[in-house]
Amino acid sequence: MKASKILVADPISPKGVELLKQQGFDVVEAYGSSPDKIKELIADAEGVIVRSETKITPDVIACAKKLKAVGRAGVGVDNIDIPSATEAGVVVMNTPTGNTIATAELTFTHIMCGTRPIVQANNSVRDGKWDRKSFKGSELSQKTLYILGMGRIGSEIAKRAKAFNMAVIAYDPFLTQARAQSLGVRLFEKHEEGLPLADYITVHMPLTPATKYMLD
Repeated sequence: MKASKILVADPISPKGVELLKQQGFDVVEAYGSSPDKIKELIADAEGVIVRSETKITPDVIACAKKLKAVGRAGVGVDNIDIPSATEAGVVVMNTPTGNTIATAELTFTHIMCGTRPIVQANNSVRDGKWDRKSFKGSELSQKTLYILGMGRIGSEIAKRAKAFNMAVIAYDPFLTQARAQSLGVRLFEKHEEGLPLADYITVHMPLTPATKYMLD
């Protein structure tokens, strides 16, 4: 029997590709392909894996006569037309916990680099200078972090901010007051209410008509 074809449209870990091959799938790697090429390659594929670059549009799904599943190697699925996939009987999956900690840590790294000019000071030292008075920075302690979106990533960022003695405020229409209290954050019903209080703002919400241009 012919092996099921899996189209890997965006780069993923080589370990993931190898695992698919070990499971007996016919894996086709098509990184950076044009939309027309994706339509051609997906015609006889039973599965497709994407990240954020490749768009699985209604036109693409219409070309996929054998498609059973679309897997997003990441959290957001805004590059996949879910209604069209559902109508065609195609399952859409993502990996919501795969990069939670990494994203939270990277976000907090950005916050710290915005407070302490580490990169600028590093470059200055590499240029043979020692102008430390120009790189004083500030402290995170007692500052206020405003988190828009308190899902897995937002909750992990809140934990790190609390460890730095920051006040944490949040907006998330799906978060209960009880959950907010357990995380030690102040929850607002409207996202505009927290803006005047914020020293730092970080956004961790899916792109939807309701969240697009939330911050202009």
